[in-house]
Amino acid sequence: MKVTLYTDASLSTGKQRKLSGWGMVAVVEGMPPWEASGAFRQPAATSTHAELYAIANAVYWLIRQGVLVTGHHLHIRCDNEPVVKWMAGEAKVKQRNADMAQVITMVRRVLTDTGVGYSAEWIRGHQQDNGSPEVTHQRRADKLACIASGVQERRNQNKVKRRTKKRARVAQATARLDEARAKIEAAQRGGKEQARLL
Repeated sequence: MKVTLYTDASLSTGKQRKLSGWGMVAVVEGMPPWEASGAFRQPAATSTHAELYAIANAVYWLIRQGVLVTGHHLHIRCDNEPVVKWMAGEAKVKQRNADMAQVITMVRRVLTDTGVGYSAEWIRGHQQDNGSPEVTHQRRADKLACIASGVQERRNQNKVKRRTKKRARVAQATARLDEARAKIEAAQRGGKEQARLL
């Protein structure tokens, strides 16, 4: 049986801390999609680290839940090209990324020991929803990662701040217009009174 796994990670560097999390959507033939997400205990160093950790967490989660069992084939779809090439064995991890090489080795070993075959495919990230299941699942994985990491909350807070500032600017502009209108009307009334005196 084929299990298609869509993973994504969220990484945002803030003034106080670095937010990072993962999200996944797993599509199993004849079953509703499985979803899972979580925040990393330790902030990921780079976006590539985060994407790789997202795959590792998703694989372990699927195995613990019994979704991935012996005889299944896992097809990973990820929007990080280096990670996809590493997982597919198409490229070697450089020595300076020894920590990532260890994670890849661990994931491969777990899948092999479980009796699960695997493959990896790059998919373009952050696409506009065109109704296709692939894009829908990838966008959902991205959203789950953002929510889990707290990035989505920060985005929402920034939206509220922008709206508040915009309303304040509109209120100030309206007050200035009202003040100018009052001055014009006062000047017009003064002109009419002078005309009557003459």
